[in-house]
Amino acid sequence: AGVLLFIGGLSGLINLLNPLGMVLSVYNIIFAGLILTSELKALPVFKTLNKRVDLYFHILSVPRGKAGFYVFIGILAFLGTHDWSISRICIL
Repeated sequence: AGVLLFIGGLSGLINLLNPLGMVLSVYNIIFAGLILTSELKALPVFKTLNKRVDLYFHILSVPRGKAGFYVFIGILAFLGTHDWSISRICIL
């Protein structure tokens, strides 16, 4: 989910005619990094980052908090723009 959200965010940055879409794409890239860090905590690369995520975003360590975060990202992706973009398709 995080990789697809990251790809969708990168594709949204290319569209220079939609400034709101570009801002939402930046948020999608940041949120994708948080998802990847919280989900792949067993890998050595993400182990040190996961300590910081646990410290500052402790809600992502709890299953209910993670579910709420995913719902927030889904709502942000679907209601943020009115056109069908790769970001929306990746969220599906």
